[in-house]
Amino acid sequence: TEPPVLVNVGGGGLPVNAPAALPGAAGDRYVRIDDFLTPAENEALLRFAIEQEENYARSGVYNEKEHTTNATIRRSKVLYRIAQTPWKPLFIERLKLHLPHLLRTLKVPAFDVREVEIQLTASNDGDFFKRHSDTDRSNESIASRQLTFVYYLNRTPKPYSGGNILFYDEHAGTPDDRGAGVGSVSPANNCLVSFASDRWHEVEMVRCPSGAFADSRFTVNGWLRSQTQTAADAGHSH
Repeated sequence: TEPPVLVNVGGGGLPVNAPAALPGAAGDRYVRIDDFLTPAENEALLRFAIEQEENYARSGVYNEKEHTTNATIRRSKVLYRIAQTPWKPLFIERLKLHLPHLLRTLKVPAFDVREVEIQLTASNDGDFFKRHSDTDRSNESIASRQLTFVYYLNRTPKPYSGGNILFYDEHAGTPDDRGAGVGSVSPANNCLVSFASDRWHEVEMVRCPSGAFADSRFTVNGWLRSQTQTAADAGHSH
C-alpha cells in the first residue's frame, strides 16, 4: 500500500465485514488514551477534515512498477497534506508526552523518535483495510517504524458503525499463527489508540447509512520512527 505495509493476503482470519469477535483488553496489545486533544482542538480538527474533502486521494496499493487502487485490500480516502499543517507538530508534542507510558505498556524498547509520519484518513460506507502490519524489517522504507497511532474524530452522535481495529495476538509467524486470537477497539471521538507497528491488525468494514463525507470515520494516523528514512525511501511514506 501507499505508504507501504506488510499485507497478509488470503491468510486465515476474519473477512473484512465480520463483526468484532472479542473485546480485546489493553495489556501489551494496545494503549487507549481518551480526550487526547482539547474539545476545541477536536472540533477544529474535525472541521479541517471535512473542509478538505476535495483534497483527499483514494488510498491505493503500491508495488515497484505502479501505484494503483486495489479494493480487495484497502478502501478509504487519505489526506496527505496534513503533514504540512500545524496539526503535525501538535500531534508530535502530545505523543511525546505519552511516549514513556506507551513504551512501558506496549513493551516496546525505548528509542529516539527521529521522524513522525502522519496522514488523515476518511472511511465511509463499505471502506476497510485488510489484515496487515505497519512495518516490515526486510523493507528499508518502513523498517524503522516502531509505534503506530490512530486518533479518532467524528460527528456526535457517531453517524457510522463498524470500523473497529481488530488485533491479532502474534507479531510474526505464518498467516495461520496470526489468526490465533483476536481483540478489537471501537472508534470513539477524541480517542487515540497506539500499538507496536509490528502488531498485525485490520480495520473492520465501515457502515455509514447516509454516505455523506462529513459522516465518515475520520482518523489521524501515523508512525513514530526510530531513524530518518533515506532520500530513496522518502517517496514511499507520508
